[in-house]
Amino acid sequence: MARFYAYLLRMILLLALIWLAGWWYLQGQLVTGFRNIEAQYRGQGWVVTHGDISRGTSPLAARINVAGLTLTLPSTAGGAVVSMPEFALHIDAIDPQIMHIDLPPKIGVKLASGPAFSLNFQTIDVTNRFTPAAFFGKTAHPVRSGTLSATGVSLVGQDEGFILFSIGKISSAFTSDPDATSAGTAFSSSQSYDDFALSPVLTQIIGLPFQGAVKHLATSMSLSGPIPPGFYQLGDQLHGLAAAGGRPDPNASERILAPVIQAWAVAGGHGALSLDAEIGPMTVHGQTNFSFDAAQQPQGTGHVTAAGFGAFLAAVADAYPAASDIMTNVDTKLAPYMVKDPNGNQELLLNLALAKSVLSVNGSAVDTMPQIDWQSLGQPAPNMPQTQQ
Repeated sequence: MARFYAYLLRMILLLALIWLAGWWYLQGQLVTGFRNIEAQYRGQGWVVTHGDISRGTSPLAARINVAGLTLTLPSTAGGAVVSMPEFALHIDAIDPQIMHIDLPPKIGVKLASGPAFSLNFQTIDVTNRFTPAAFFGKTAHPVRSGTLSATGVSLVGQDEGFILFSIGKISSAFTSDPDATSAGTAFSSSQSYDDFALSPVLTQIIGLPFQGAVKHLATSMSLSGPIPPGFYQLGDQLHGLAAAGGRPDPNASERILAPVIQAWAVAGGHGALSLDAEIGPMTVHGQTNFSFDAAQQPQGTGHVTAAGFGAFLAAVADAYPAASDIMTNVDTKLAPYMVKDPNGNQELLLNLALAKSVLSVNGSAVDTMPQIDWQSLGQPAPNMPQTQQ
């Protein structure tokens, strides 16, 4: 029996050492990850400053705390300053693939040549899920999904001290699969905002209808694989255009994006988008599926319904009399697409289709869309230097 207890004690000590080593390793990975992101931001022109980086002490979670984190946007993006008194990353032992990003309940925002604000949260939870390969070596794309959930969100003017706007709840999620084929999903995202409201003071000054409130707004997107060559370099290339200064080339971004999108189209790229909104008397639902034909021209179908559309136009016209003619014109043009819902109320109904460059609405052709000339989009504009890619 004594031999058994001695063996059991050795096993417990061994497991404790393994646990301690794993805990220390994860904390080191958090520090390394933060340093890598810090270097990436600085490489894009951001100014990043912070105080000490300290490690947590709980054996049940790997954690780092960053004191006084300040992010200054590049001058090309306005140079605003975002400040957080504290910032932390932690990974719980029960699920080591999920990293929690602990944001403070109050984040300061100071415009470069303007007022200062504070972004406040009653609750906020942000997570990233990593591929297991990220813990055993370098992987180019370690993050495979993420979520954000926040309640009681408000933007408050620090000088005046009044709420500029508030949002009852924000939810966001994304997934990423760099190995997805055309039959799989390479990227998906969804966002929803509930109970958005502008300050009553601003609502009155601007004269907004519906008391400046949006009851619900949600969007989603999914894109198939495979991810085309050059996709992950797009961010740096587009940032390089913004940072270059000098005489702008209006077609430079198209020349960068076009070859990547065309490669995705050739590989069978397709996707879906959706929109749901409740604004004043109107409730909108829209969804579309799109792909490319053999000539890499876009094609797809869509469906849009808008209950209370007429009342929405009338409310906007009442709030802005100068726009009444525009609202009347919109109402007249869309009148053929108004139908009765099951309750006998009018709603806008649009069944859209795009095929062989012909756009149809509710079964009738309404327009012919110009074809995309991928070759010309990928060429430098006349008298413009070749964009570095």
